[in-house]
Amino acid sequence: MDSVNLFDKYVLAIQSKYPKTPIYVIEEFVSRQILGAPDVVKKIENTYFGDVIPVLRGFSDWLLKGPWSLEVLNLGFEDFDKTTQQSFMERSFGDVNAYLVPMDKERTDYQRGVAKGDGTNEPIILLKDKDGYVLYEGWHRTMAILLLGKNGNTPDDWEKQKIKAYVHL
Repeated sequence: MDSVNLFDKYVLAIQSKYPKTPIYVIEEFVSRQILGAPDVVKKIENTYFGDVIPVLRGFSDWLLKGPWSLEVLNLGFEDFDKTTQQSFMERSFGDVNAYLVPMDKERTDYQRGVAKGDGTNEPIILLKDKDGYVLYEGWHRTMAILLLGKNGNTPDDWEKQKIKAYVHL
């Protein structure tokens, strides 16, 4: 079965188990956590006879259960947890490909070209944590939007920007 059919099959199965989870979140999860990990696909197809549900334990179950909320948040650097902040800094907000992200420069350039701080962006995915928001998906978008608030000071002093996000509460 080709990856497009696997994508649809896994999305539908997960959607039936987690009907309150936004389809956008499920599609990102399947792309990233399942199809992005060939050993997981192999396990699903060979060990679980194509059933994706047995691999949804622990973090995956917690993530997919939610609850989820679609919001427009007024965010700045300081609103993110320390690990996300560190990643922003290591990547120099998109100027450095510190994690060997495929097509990083092209994706960064594109997002910088379309970035608006008005909350009309394609949603990012955030996990709400006691230490701030953990950025799960939408790194290029988020860094490009945060840069709009750059005012010559350090990132914690930049002006906050409105960002549309699916938030795991």
